[in-house]
Amino acid sequence: PECLHGCFMLFKTKDFIRIKGFDERYFLYMEDIDICKKIDAIGKKKLYYPYEQIFHDLNRESRKNFNAFFYHITSIFQYFYKWKFAK
Repeated sequence: PECLHGCFMLFKTKDFIRIKGFDERYFLYMEDIDICKKIDAIGKKKLYYPYEQIFHDLNRESRKNFNAFFYHITSIFQYFYKWKFAK
C-alpha cells in the first residue's frame, strides 16, 4: 500500500532510527503519510495484513473545530512543501 493509517503501526527499531522517527513539524493529520513516504525513501516495504481488524474512533475534529482545521491545513502544506518543493 502507498500509505497506512497511523493509528496502528509497527517498525523495526533500526528502521525507525534510520528514518529519524516521526517528523515533529506535524502536530496532527499528516505524520502517518509522511512516515510512510520516509519508509519508501529508504527502500523498505510496508505490509498490510488484511486478516486482522483494528478500529479507530475517527472524530473528524477538523470539521468541528477551527484550531484542528488550522492544524490539518498546516500539516498538508508542510507535507507538500517537504516532499514536492524542498528537494
